[in-house]
Amino acid sequence: MKRTRLRLATVGAAFALAIGLVGTTAGSASANVAVGKLELCAWGNYQIYATMPNGTTTQIVSPGPCRTFDVPNTHSWEPIQLYGLYRTFYGTFKVGLPMFYNADQMGLGMGAHGTTDTGNNSYEVWVTSAS
Repeated sequence: MKRTRLRLATVGAAFALAIGLVGTTAGSASANVAVGKLELCAWGNYQIYATMPNGTTTQIVSPGPCRTFDVPNTHSWEPIQLYGLYRTFYGTFKVGLPMFYNADQMGLGMGAHGTTDTGNNSYEVWVTSAS
């Protein structure tokens, strides 16, 4: 299996677009993510969840251990968007940009860092390909 890891920092969507992708060599949250799976890790002070290709969402993941979910297989490239939940009031915010995912070809991991207090958060993405 081939594994790729990216780390992205965001302060609003415009900043995320401006900075682009930055490769890292940081260690992974877990072993390789199996093809057809999505691993979510909440490393900040807020809970996260993701929207998936068929319009469903994952369960909410609290800071602590990472959780792995099955991804509906549409046999095509579809976006998965990571969201954070504010701690002090009801509402959500996008964490980074959507990642395009094909459950036939890869496993995907997404992790969120930072705090909702400062609005300064970043995220990491790791991908395991089938080949």
